[in-house]
Amino acid sequence: MKNKKCECKENCSCGCPCKGYGHRIGLFFVLLFALCFAWFYIHPTEQDLHMKLFQISFFEFDGMNLKSFLLGAIQTYVWGYIAIILWHLTGYCPIYKMLKK
Repeated sequence: MKNKKCECKENCSCGCPCKGYGHRIGLFFVLLFALCFAWFYIHPTEQDLHMKLFQISFFEFDGMNLKSFLLGAIQTYVWGYIAIILWHLTGYCPIYKMLKK
């Protein structure tokens, strides 16, 4: 049985997400999360607000510790894949290809 080749380079409506985009966006989101996490210590004003925003945004975030950092990083990475899936479902992939030229 032969596997059908992904035709995302030619036709974005083939139904499968383009390889690599979810990983790239996920890593970018993790980088932004790490920057926000470090900003808590770099610029220590309004730390209560910063903590509350983290608690609202991420499940099981209970403080500025390693467990919360790892859980937040995993969640932001998953949000990268969710963003790419939504990008494909809304049909904006042809616009991306046009802007890439």
